Amino acid sequence: MVRNTPQPEALVDKSAIPGIPNARFWGDRFPKHLAVQLDRPSEELQARYPALAGVQHNYLAISGGGANGAFGAGFLSGWTETGTRPDFTFVTGISTGALTAPFAFLGPECDPLLEEIFTQYTTADLVKKRPPYSALISDALYTTKGLKRYYRSDVR
Repeated sequence: MVRNTPQPEALVDKSAIPGIPNARFWGDRFPKHLAVQLDRPSEELQARYPALAGVQHNYLAISGGGANGAFGAGFLSGWTETGTRPDFTFVTGISTGALTAPFAFLGPECDPLLEEIFTQYTTADLVKKRPPYSALISDALYTTKGLKRYYRSDVR
């Protein structure tokens, strides 16, 4: 197996992603550019980020799991039933968790649609395989055109 080698530490400050300053940093160290941003008076941060300053933040990361993604959908619905599910500031997901994430972000009123997607449809209903050459000319081997068929305008 060929393994990618990490960026040599000596070159980290010299390498960059065009158009995305400060995108590269070591995950086990607090990024210097963030320290500079956070080392400002709280009044300045509140003025600069009024929607984020002084409010509670709730973040959610949802894992994948293929067909087992239904457990994540059920977890969200159960959390709603407890009455303790917060509004999320930020939600992200990987694989089937990426399907669940928007519903988690939109809130409990979307739980019925989320449950419907995970209990009434198959993967083949929601995604369609593209030709193999798509790996060379597009962003993915599958398209979500099937999922668009189930769009409902009554959800937020």
